[in-house]
Amino acid sequence: MAVEKVIQYPRQAVQEYDGVPQQHSWDCGPASAQIILAGAGVHKSENYLIKRIGTTTSGTNHSGLITPILNEYLRGSGYKVTWLFKEPVPKAQIDELWKSVVKSIDAQRGVVFNFVAPPRNFPRGTRGSVSPEYRGSNTIFHYVAGMGYAQDDDKSRHFWIADPGFRPFGYWCSLEQVASLIVPHSYAVATTAKPVVTPPTTAAPAPPKEEPKIQAPDRIELLWQEWNALILEDLDSVGGIVKRAKDGNLRAVKVLAKLEQSNPALLSAFIARKV
Repeated sequence: MAVEKVIQYPRQAVQEYDGVPQQHSWDCGPASAQIILAGAGVHKSENYLIKRIGTTTSGTNHSGLITPILNEYLRGSGYKVTWLFKEPVPKAQIDELWKSVVKSIDAQRGVVFNFVAPPRNFPRGTRGSVSPEYRGSNTIFHYVAGMGYAQDDDKSRHFWIADPGFRPFGYWCSLEQVASLIVPHSYAVATTAKPVVTPPTTAAPAPPKEEPKIQAPDRIELLWQEWNALILEDLDSVGGIVKRAKDGNLRAVKVLAKLEQSNPALLSAFIARKV
């Protein structure tokens, strides 16, 4: 029988203390911690968590910097870090990853995954969910929050990923791929939290519908469009900036002016595509 369990957490930001999308291009670690805390009813701003974790514009060095904050606010959880050093990941370590994440989720405690995603292994959505928009030719170093698990009738196993950096900000990913994405970094799970006595829901026979895209506040949307346009040279992101500029969004007008100065060839390519 198929089973599925996902911790409820705020998926769309209404204030600085919740929502999935990260506020800066470099603070995925604090953003993932914020998601896990919010799933347990504890609300802290990303800026506060940035200071407490010690994240800089270079990112968060390792998962062990996040666990003390989780243990401070989620007392009795006993968050601990496990490293996966080599690929392919041994079956015993994959099974232990599954077992420890399920235990943590059953206790209403999300988990930290520290991804290293080369282009050949960008996360792929499973169970009918949309793959996240990882792009480019470079390896992406990224933190996400694991907020659920599922085992289908065919015995395949999956984790629900709350991804603060890439649309649609939430998707299912296979256990095996998550394990491969962690190498050579680590994951952190709650080891001593007591299970919450609520049985996992029985999954429907058919795969779930496409996860609806979450509309982040315009400030966050523009931040990511600017990043994708300037760094990844993504024409769709350029189109989003142009549309908002036409609608009179002052920030979009400034971003467009910046793009015109820094990369006129990209704007030319966008115009040529529209002609």
